[in-house]
Amino acid sequence: MVTLLPVNFIALGITFGGIASALKRSTGVDIRGRMLEIIVVLLTSALTLVTSGLVRGYFGDSSQCLGVLERLVPSPPTVHFAPSQATGEGEGFTPAVQQEGPFYPALLNKVLLDIPFKQLQLWYQKWDFIVSKLGFVSHRFICVPTADGNTDYSTIGCSPPTRTINPQFYKDVKCSADLSLVLGVWFAALGVLLIGSMYRQLRGARRNVAAAGRRRPHQD
Repeated sequence: MVTLLPVNFIALGITFGGIASALKRSTGVDIRGRMLEIIVVLLTSALTLVTSGLVRGYFGDSSQCLGVLERLVPSPPTVHFAPSQATGEGEGFTPAVQQEGPFYPALLNKVLLDIPFKQLQLWYQKWDFIVSKLGFVSHRFICVPTADGNTDYSTIGCSPPTRTINPQFYKDVKCSADLSLVLGVWFAALGVLLIGSMYRQLRGARRNVAAAGRRRPHQD
């Protein structure tokens, strides 16, 4: 959604800024300027469309995921087995279980996605039920009944999107592909920050060593 626009802009700005700085140091070519800014803005808009689909997928509508990198998602592998000797049955192969989610092994999907998304769901539900207990104001102006007319907001919650949250939306192929793209950009920005920090520390250490060498008194 729009709330992710600043995050996407910062991530892309850091990534392309780091690339431009590295290119200038290595080749002397400076690509920073108006054109680079336009590219970052356009890519930010495109990435925000992707993240908007992911947010809608999290709130229950995984069809909104664009699946930009869907073709790059590997198909389920096939593991071959010998026919069963006990029953004499078997086709000679059995499809393996597909790894669901953008990360491999599957444990990373559990730790980095499933657990945080479920905790976020609990946070949304907590505040949704708090709002539903505001009495006449919430029942009259804020809360929305279900499709069948249920208005027991103390049990069903106040907001329709909160009721349909799907913490495992990332198992959808398109949503998984979009998550791979978005997380790749964000991790790239973190990598640029880390490399830049290490480079500055190394350069500062070299300067300190050089300065100490110049201040060292000469011995006759």
